[in-house]
Amino acid sequence: MWTEYVDNTYFIREMYNEAPKLNNVVIEKMDIINYGREVRLYLKIEDIIDNIPAKWKKMGYDAVIIEIAFYDVCELDMRTDYARTSTISIDKLNNDSIRIAITGGINAMFSASAAYMQKAEGYKK
Repeated sequence: MWTEYVDNTYFIREMYNEAPKLNNVVIEKMDIINYGREVRLYLKIEDIIDNIPAKWKKMGYDAVIIEIAFYDVCELDMRTDYARTSTISIDKLNNDSIRIAITGGINAMFSASAAYMQKAEGYKK
């Protein structure tokens, strides 16, 4: 599961009985920073939240946007398509790097030495 390879996923693990798969997510934004050494993905996850935080419940939020930063990125290859959603897989390589593969609206593949979930925000679908 992707939460094994991304640091700081405590909040996601608390909200979901089982971490959501990154299938049919909307990539709201993708930032390529520092000459391509860092990539940030902003993902809308519309899976049903098992344990909605009280504050989110009061605001009517029923979905989450997460921001994941990938560091020491190399071998970035990317093209776009016109699909609304994408599927993302995050796996460990033999050399302890992380391989990120995105298919769908954005098609990309890259490796990184580390990944960190920067934030999770609620929103209403």
